[in-house]
Amino acid sequence: MTDSVKLSVLMVAEKPSIAETLATVLSEGKAKKRRGVGSVPVFEYDGTFLNYEAMFRVTATTGHVFSLNFGKEYENWDKHPPRDLFTADTVNTYDGRSNIPAHLNKEAEGCNVLCLWLDCDREGENICFEVMSQTLHKMDIKYELPGAYRQCVYRAQFSSLVATDIKQAMDSLSVPNENLSNSVDARQELDLRIGIAFSRLQTQFFRKHFGKQLGKPMVTYGPCQTPTLWFCVHRHNQIELFVPKPYWVPRAVISVNGDPVSFCSKSFDSPPQPPPATTAIVKKVKTWGSTIQRPLPLNTVELLRKASSILGIDPGSALHYAEQLYLKGITSYPRTETNLYAANFDVSGTVDLLTTGGTPWAGGNQSRNGQREDGTDAGDHPPVTPVKLATEAQCGPAWPIYQLIVENFLRSIATDATFEETEVTLTISGMDYKVQCSKLLEKGWTEIGTCYDLTDDGPLGIRTLKEGDELNVLDLVSDQHFTKPPNHLTESDLLTLMEEHGIGTDASMATHVSNVVKRNYVTLEGARELVPTHLGKALIHSLQLIDQRLCLPSIRSGIESECGKVASGIQTKEEVVSSAVQLFMNQFDTYESRIYYLPLMLAVALKEESGSTIEEGSKAKLLWDTAVRKTAEVDLGTLLALKDTPLSEFSATPNDDSEGHNTEHWITNVQTILEEMGFGPPNPAPVAAKVPQQASTAGEPGAANPNKKKKKKKKKKNPADASAPSQPPPPQTGGFQGFGTSTSSANGPGGLDWGAFRR
Repeated sequence: MTDSVKLSVLMVAEKPSIAETLATVLSEGKAKKRRGVGSVPVFEYDGTFLNYEAMFRVTATTGHVFSLNFGKEYENWDKHPPRDLFTADTVNTYDGRSNIPAHLNKEAEGCNVLCLWLDCDREGENICFEVMSQTLHKMDIKYELPGAYRQCVYRAQFSSLVATDIKQAMDSLSVPNENLSNSVDARQELDLRIGIAFSRLQTQFFRKHFGKQLGKPMVTYGPCQTPTLWFCVHRHNQIELFVPKPYWVPRAVISVNGDPVSFCSKSFDSPPQPPPATTAIVKKVKTWGSTIQRPLPLNTVELLRKASSILGIDPGSALHYAEQLYLKGITSYPRTETNLYAANFDVSGTVDLLTTGGTPWAGGNQSRNGQREDGTDAGDHPPVTPVKLATEAQCGPAWPIYQLIVENFLRSIATDATFEETEVTLTISGMDYKVQCSKLLEKGWTEIGTCYDLTDDGPLGIRTLKEGDELNVLDLVSDQHFTKPPNHLTESDLLTLMEEHGIGTDASMATHVSNVVKRNYVTLEGARELVPTHLGKALIHSLQLIDQRLCLPSIRSGIESECGKVASGIQTKEEVVSSAVQLFMNQFDTYESRIYYLPLMLAVALKEESGSTIEEGSKAKLLWDTAVRKTAEVDLGTLLALKDTPLSEFSATPNDDSEGHNTEHWITNVQTILEEMGFGPPNPAPVAAKVPQQASTAGEPGAANPNKKKKKKKKKKNPADASAPSQPPPPQTGGFQGFGTSTSSANGPGGLDWGAFRR
């Protein structure tokens, strides 16, 4: 290359707004705007690239370029059995309205360099390779550029859209990572095959054998959604089976400096006899210091947890607001697993920027003690931090999230809150009694913002006592208490469990939590607690009886782990997909031989929802109770130990079934049981009926209706759940909340419209 060369550089961002920001910053406001194919904006300006004169074109995709689907011949459900979908050919489809492939084809013509500015996570890396597939063959690749991928491709690494970060990324370009992209392809293919195969099996089974008794549903299975729901049902069943046990705690009321103070002894299973005494002797006085540590820097999951528990904002909305702040250049990239500031992060400069007069947090503790040392650098993006001082008007509805991000940053480098703890033990007739108090010494990080109000705790007067002091006993009693069940999981609790067990990614967990609420599998109650509906319980209980591996988090975390090996280059995409598909084909066979449990559990759930009595000792009630007990008995610690177990080891024999696997025999039995429960006679040859259309998150055309083609979606979604919606159905009345009791004679007495299964 000679000095006279003028390069033509195509730069592609993930969203048009990011493309505009890049062009504005890098051209210093001189870029000109025009419209490309499908009205996608293109910004053009002249500048330099690698010290050569260059003409720049800056444009964008609108997320993923393609969606992974099955071919058209698989739209006809009668042509191929569901099991074939595990090995069926797949195709990439796109939204013909925006036609991003044609847009990229056109803009790539004549360009010598491709510079990718997609989001810096695995999904963004995958979009990089989608963009390359639509540009490289159209480009004029005549120079071998230094350090470039395939002679002409560079990758920008950035964590915020402020000018300094953009310019630094432009000066330190890297190359795209094919392993990261392949890991996304592996997960998407597995989610497509697993979700659609199981969903079709369930739907066809219902329509064929239980169409008249229970309606003709689209019954879906989500490989991420299901273990998310399982956590909620597991906790609920533990609460339901909990039996309170009484216990007694001896309590002595003692005069301390003229004030009555209660000292408590250890607990007893039966009421103890209080010792006859009027004097207590101080046996021991123990004093020590304690701290409440300042918080760690924010990663995505912690941001979502705090948004829910402190602000009452659901995870999906919180992530949306954080993304809006990032796109406005107000905060850093919101998807990260890292909670440790980099050594070169300008802590003092950021504090000075944020603590000018008039801000809600300017008057609080502004100490700069440095971050905690127990954070983790996951090697992705830095923690979520503010990059500029913004007003409420600039942030709009995302203002509470901005405040949360700012306050957490300031707290994370402040001093710890400190206390002096005192515990006094006294003895009365040979029995020990204790009481403790906490004296607040320094509020530290809790002074920032208004969420925390630390105070002294306990009877501070005991701090004056010394060993050997004699005190007057005012009263001796034994207080009866009862053990209490755990609370239902909150959104914050659920996110913690999902993170621990490897369900979803930092970018997808919010969606899975939101989905189980939107699809009426759980309801949000009280202090943002997730309470399973009868429908949610029925789905998990049926899977518990059929093959609990399909609802436990272990296998899903195994899939995530295997995809992680692809990202690290340890295994290939083909190896991971092949082994996982074989495992789920085996599970599919087990599921198919036991699927008769599903209509039975849904019938029990409908009866309970309507308030009808289910005969104790009946087959349906016994199976329901068995599922409740088995679900509750699962130990989360044992499950967590299986988190990194290779998928190849998840081949244990599923739940025992002493009554055998004669499916046809059981279908007849279940039809009879449903008739006895009031659902009408079975329909051995149901006529094809119109079923509510369901959007397929796995991107399968016509997933809910084999005879009708669907319009392709505008933007590719991660098909982690085959049951994800495009739009929720309108509210319905009767039956399950969100179902609606059908009045159609085709559904029979008590039939269902199954609206919730479209969610």
